[in-house]
Amino acid sequence: MAVAIEARGVVKAYGGVRALDGLDLVLGGGRIDAIIGPNGAGKTTLFNVLTGFVRPEQGHIAFDGRTIDRLTPDRRVRIGLVRSFQILELFPALTVGEVLTTAGLLREPLGAAKQQARALCAEFELPWGLTSADLTPGEVRRLELGRCMATRPRMLLLDEIMAGLTLPETDFMMERIIALHRRGIAVVVVEHVMDVIKRLCEHVHVLAAGKIIAAGTFDDIAADPVVVEAYLGTRSGSATRGAGSGPRSP
Repeated sequence: MAVAIEARGVVKAYGGVRALDGLDLVLGGGRIDAIIGPNGAGKTTLFNVLTGFVRPEQGHIAFDGRTIDRLTPDRRVRIGLVRSFQILELFPALTVGEVLTTAGLLREPLGAAKQQARALCAEFELPWGLTSADLTPGEVRRLELGRCMATRPRMLLLDEIMAGLTLPETDFMMERIIALHRRGIAVVVVEHVMDVIKRLCEHVHVLAAGKIIAAGTFDDIAADPVVVEAYLGTRSGSATRGAGSGPRSP
């Protein structure tokens, strides 16, 4: 059974602004979850808190029923909680094979890590010998997902993993994410492209001003007037578009 992560009463402030304001949330547990919201809603801060890169002032985080408040980011990865980043740092001088092999060393000796890296190259259609600096934007995103998979996660937190992709690249990425979920990996997606959310995610949580203002299926939240006003816009048809920085489509 896929794992779940739970946040209870989480507060994180920057100066006088509460990026997360007493947040209560459960993610995972066998479905693909989405977190949406306008720019500045607290989505990336939430991922930072869940994965240990930022400490909250109040509240608790539990993963698979275990409190993980004191665990550092690397220890959270070791128990299977793995994330991607909006801004990618992929060591441009390393080849794709070296990036994936290095990530695999978290759990495997060198020989097994290299074998796993070759399998990931095949799965994500990546060129083994090219450096990260020579990849296309779509390949860079696939490498980021492959690097996450090299650590053998139990839960993936994907922060705009499809940003900037073409339609075929987006379809490829969604197919891979669905396949990973079917293998028992819990998946949580932060995404601005509403068509991706509608096609990929079973449950959507809407974050605004550091709080969850609605949750349900895509159709539920698209019809919620509070959500429409806070995030999707009030014009006819806007519920299928992106928001925050303006309408976006894959």
